[in-house]
Amino acid sequence: MKDECFDSLVRGARLCCLGSILLTALLWLLLSVSRPVLGGLFLGQLGGFYVIWSLQVQGRQPSTRPATTVFAFSMVAMVTRFLALAVVLVAAELFRAWFNPFAALAGFLLGFIYFCAAFLFGTRRPG
Repeated sequence: MKDECFDSLVRGARLCCLGSILLTALLWLLLSVSRPVLGGLFLGQLGGFYVIWSLQVQGRQPSTRPATTVFAFSMVAMVTRFLALAVVLVAAELFRAWFNPFAALAGFLLGFIYFCAAFLFGTRRPG
């Protein structure tokens, strides 16, 4: 995949994620009844944004690096994504009055969905 195409797909995923974060924050301000659910969704979406960022950084590996270095970097990136998931869920569980843990998990999953959807629909477009 060309670098420009990869950059445009990741940019689209990041913009979708940022747009949903802003929409969730706006709804959190307007709807006081469902603040724990929207707070959990917001917290999870922040973790999902980290997922998109780390996948972008991992995808920008130069081709001159040895395979063992790329493998080690990929393993570290995967572990940091799991740590981000753990931090989001523990924070949601500890502060249950402000964050719903199930909504936080759904928000975290949105990061993966945005990234996969960007690549699925971005590779089908002509050009």
